[in-house]
Amino acid sequence: MCPNTDIRWYWGKTREFRTSKRLVYGLVGTVLALLLVLVIVLTVLLGRSQRSRRS
Repeated sequence: MCPNTDIRWYWGKTREFRTSKRLVYGLVGTVLALLLVLVIVLTVLLGRSQRSRRS
């Protein structure tokens, strides 16, 4: 039987593996932030490219 906790997820056939929820949430947040920055940078670069073509 695995312990009931709010800070870890237990998985595997016998619940032998555990993962920190804080680590998972941190990684997901970091990936989303990086994707947001990438979208912003690409939008700015595309906007500059479109302006330079019109000139």
